[in-house]
Amino acid sequence: MAASVAVKRLEDVTECAVCAGDLTDARVLPCVHTFCLKCIDKWSRNKKPGQKVSCPICRNEFEISEGGAAALPQNYFVEKLLEVKKLSTTLAQGQLVCDLCSDDKEKSEEKAVRQATVYCVDCRRHMCQQCCGYHQKFRLSGVHKLIELSSEMSAEDLLPMFTENVCDKHSDKYLEIYCFDCKEAVCMMCYIQSHNSHKCSDMKGVADDLSKQISANAENLTVKVTEYETLLKDIEDKENKFCVSVAETERLICERAEKMKQLIENHKHVFTGATFNFQRQAVEADE
Repeated sequence: MAASVAVKRLEDVTECAVCAGDLTDARVLPCVHTFCLKCIDKWSRNKKPGQKVSCPICRNEFEISEGGAAALPQNYFVEKLLEVKKLSTTLAQGQLVCDLCSDDKEKSEEKAVRQATVYCVDCRRHMCQQCCGYHQKFRLSGVHKLIELSSEMSAEDLLPMFTENVCDKHSDKYLEIYCFDCKEAVCMMCYIQSHNSHKCSDMKGVADDLSKQISANAENLTVKVTEYETLLKDIEDKENKFCVSVAETERLICERAEKMKQLIENHKHVFTGATFNFQRQAVEADE
């Protein structure tokens, strides 16, 4: 149950807003919204390099580069979440068979495929204990991240166990440098080859600074929210008092209008009576 709930939460992050399916070759726009490469490529199909295209979600515009949609940076975090989601679903369904045994046709024909007990994050393969032993000998697993599998593991348990993101150009190198000029994370080899003249910094340092900035912004927003809530309450109180004042003024106006109406009616009766007496006296005088 825990795994299914966790996977459900991941769907909000790993679903493409265009095709409504799992993100495939996830690419992130400057506005930080992420889409499948094929979807964003189709979305900008009629645009040429240099022209602007609006984001399908927020409508913020971005410029198409010479490489087209394929030049957009990959969203490695989403790719990691997709891998966690897939592994979590597999664990929840109990489909823990060894990928290496199932690939070996001769072995799979001789006896049943063994149950997987280990997952290699770098190779993205489920392995039984025997195949894991071969993996340790021949696959240089010292630099690979291995996860001991358990059917009770949820997506929240799995996510921290996954290795750092690797470079899409150098699969044996991790992303550890952030280029401010290109606004992307790169490995050391990419830095040496293409970014050594750019303004760069350690990615963890940048992440820490960004985290502190986000925390500071969150605190400032909390203060502002409190201020605006107080201001809103003050406005509502003034509005209520104003409405009460208007209602009281309306009551007084109606009351005074009624008194004035009564006074006019009284004067009318007096005037009418006086006129009648005057006319009667005039008639009597003529007679």
